[in-house]
Amino acid sequence: IARAHMGVKGLVVNTAGWGVRGATVSVAGIDKNVTTSRRGEYWRLLLPGYNYTLTASAPGFLPSDTVTVFVAEAEDGLPVTATVQHLFLKPLPEEIVKERNYFPVNEKD
Repeated sequence: IARAHMGVKGLVVNTAGWGVRGATVSVAGIDKNVTTSRRGEYWRLLLPGYNYTLTASAPGFLPSDTVTVFVAEAEDGLPVTATVQHLFLKPLPEEIVKERNYFPVNEKD
């Protein structure tokens, strides 16, 4: 049961610091993506002892920078916790928004 907390978790936020609802968090080499909560939270179970490459994306935003995280084994006697990694999204440039007919994203939604 303790291993259910092993992996990575965090927030996907915009440049104003608000969580991005419905963003997709991808792990390179794993076909199953996760979607953020209404507050921009995500959780992804991953095996310990490996590096993982994460990215986030959402409509109306540029993809996040790629981030590599290491999921460590829990130390003896200490609780199992997930590695915390926040991901940051920047809005698409205005000319791309107009070109693609995107509607503005509600920053607080």
